[in-house]
Amino acid sequence: MNDEKTGKLLRFWIVFAVITFILATTDMLGIARLRTNRKVTLIADGIARMDHEQLIRGILDESSVQGFDLRIRFLSKNYDVQEQKNIIAQEIDNGAEGLIIIPTSEKEIKDWILEQKYITPIVYMYSEHIPRWWSISAGYDAKKAGEELAERIEGENREARIVVSEKYPGNTYMANIETALKNRFGRNDVDIKIYSDQAELADKLRGYAETGGKTILIGDRVEAVSTMVQLSGIYKGWDSTVYSIGCDNIVMNEIENEKVAGAIGWSDYLVGVKVIQSMSNMFRAFSFDFDIKVDHYYINALNIKQRNL
Repeated sequence: MNDEKTGKLLRFWIVFAVITFILATTDMLGIARLRTNRKVTLIADGIARMDHEQLIRGILDESSVQGFDLRIRFLSKNYDVQEQKNIIAQEIDNGAEGLIIIPTSEKEIKDWILEQKYITPIVYMYSEHIPRWWSISAGYDAKKAGEELAERIEGENREARIVVSEKYPGNTYMANIETALKNRFGRNDVDIKIYSDQAELADKLRGYAETGGKTILIGDRVEAVSTMVQLSGIYKGWDSTVYSIGCDNIVMNEIENEKVAGAIGWSDYLVGVKVIQSMSNMFRAFSFDFDIKVDHYYINALNIKQRNL
C-alpha cells in the first residue's frame, strides 16, 4: 500500500515539475520576466546616425518596454569594417547578451561572424538570414518592393533608360530591387546602369539630359533624387522621371510638388520594434522568426493628397 502511495506521489511530482517547466518557459508564471536588464548592443556605421534615425527610435522605445539595457555604438569612421569587427568582439567580451548589427560591409561582416562561431544572439539588419539558430535577419521585403516598382515603371515606358543610384554598394535590399528590375526590363533594348558614386552619377545624368531620351532614375539617396530634380529643371525638354527608394521629408515635398513620381517606403520604426520583440522571444526560449520583414508602401502625389498613407 505504501508503495502505491509512493508511486502516486512520485507521479504527482513528476507531472507538477513538467507543468511548471512548461509554464515557466512560456512565461505564464512571469519567471522569464525576472531578467529585465539584458545587455544588448546596437553597432552601426557612423553615417547611420541620420539614415537610421527611425529604426533606432523603434529599437530604443521597445527596449524600454522590454527592460533591456541598450548600448549604442557608432563607428568613428564611415565604412570601417575592421573597427566594426573590433567593436563586436569588445562588446561580446564585455558581456553583451545580444547584438544588433547594421553592417559596414554585409558579406565581409557576415562571413567573419560565422568564422568566429559566436553563440551570442545576433540580429543582422537589412540582410538575408544567417544560417544559425541564434541569428535573425531583419528588414523589409525588398523583392516585393522592387517588383511593384518595376510594374509601375513598365506601365509608364518600357523603352526608358533606367539608372539606379546605390548609397551602399552591395546591400542586399538594393540587390533585390535591382534583380526585380532586371527580371522585368533585362532586355537588350533597356539600359540599366548602377552607380554608387554621387559625382559620377551626376555627370552621367547630365550627359543623358544633353543627349535626350527617356530616362528614369531610381535612387536610394536623397542627393541623387535632388540632383535629378535640379537637372530636370535645367533641361526642361528632357523626358525624365525619378523614383525614390525610401522616403524622408525632402522626398515627400518633391512628390507633393510632382517633381518625383513616387517612392517605395517602409516603417524603419516598426522594424526596430520587431527586432527587440524577437530578441526578447529568443531570451525567453520562445519560437521566433528567422527573418523579420515589414511590408512596403507606395507613395505618390495622389495618396498624399488623399492622406491615404
